[in-house]
Amino acid sequence: MNMKYIKYTILMILSVFVLSACDIDVNETQLASSDQLVAPVLSAISGVVIDQNTDAVEEVSFTWEEPYFGASVQIQYNLMVKSGTTSALLGQSFSNFYTISKDDFNGIIVNQLGVKANSSADVKAYVTASVYGTVTDTLTSNTIEFNVSTYKAQLKPLYMTGAYASWDAATANKFWETTGGSAIYKNLIDVNVTDNTISFFKILTAQNWSDANYGNDFLTSEWELPGDDGNNLSVNTESGSIAEFTVNLTDNTIDRTMYSAMGIIGAFTSDGTDHNWDYDLEFTYDLANNCWNTQVATFAENAEFKIRMNKGWTVSYGGPLDGSDDIEGGYELTGGDNIAITEAGDYFFTLYTNRTPWVLVMNKQ
Repeated sequence: MNMKYIKYTILMILSVFVLSACDIDVNETQLASSDQLVAPVLSAISGVVIDQNTDAVEEVSFTWEEPYFGASVQIQYNLMVKSGTTSALLGQSFSNFYTISKDDFNGIIVNQLGVKANSSADVKAYVTASVYGTVTDTLTSNTIEFNVSTYKAQLKPLYMTGAYASWDAATANKFWETTGGSAIYKNLIDVNVTDNTISFFKILTAQNWSDANYGNDFLTSEWELPGDDGNNLSVNTESGSIAEFTVNLTDNTIDRTMYSAMGIIGAFTSDGTDHNWDYDLEFTYDLANNCWNTQVATFAENAEFKIRMNKGWTVSYGGPLDGSDDIEGGYELTGGDNIAITEAGDYFFTLYTNRTPWVLVMNKQ
């Protein structure tokens, strides 16, 4: 055999071996043993004061010393906050710092940790570290404690329109977060369309079509959409067209509960007939004013009533009543007690279901 050929053959084999060995060294990351791992160290921060003038423009920053895993790896950090026994994820990072707006920070402290708005409380924070994409030991930092002054965040709105409203974005139904900063929105609306049992709609971020809007491509819903619907959401109204929607922009989900009727039941006279908890005075939806109204009924002094769905007691609403700061003359439905009429007379009722709790106005004639 030609010696030159043998030489090149040997060199080729050695090259393959060397490259293979290098590949093994690169891909087989060697981490330190458990007793050699070093956890991250979270730096202390001063107290956080949040109010309506600072929540959107100021930030809260956390930094920490990097942990030691024994090799150069990509580390995923989870920054946690805690009040009492309740913990919440503040954010994730692949660097040794995390910054959050005071607006978002306030929302997590109030809505997830349960700290009261417009109050002051001591909360704790810590960070966990793990090697991204692998199953390794999770390292937990020290815990720091600091004081937070919260405030009642302004509720953010969403909007909704669809076939039931002739797809008019300019007059789209407005509804609000359940609590400020929660990113959870609830709305109860009649989506009936006269010529179809499928009602199509969209969720809007403003009363126009130029800003962001959500359809099937952006929200994951559990109900089945009927084929290619142009990225609209839809509900089947065969069993009732009163739809209660829950939109969660944190999880990017939307859910619904459908009802066939909503009314007032109690002791009153309607259309000349005395009723003693045996008749539902039904609400009808007022699309133009974004509320629900009943016909007039006569109540004696101290007569009682409640609001219920589907003419049954599975879902019902009542007192105790709290005065509404948003609807003049309105009362928030905060419980399940009967509601008493304090002054005899003729009444019709207006109900606002685009906020949480619902707000009832008792209109005396």
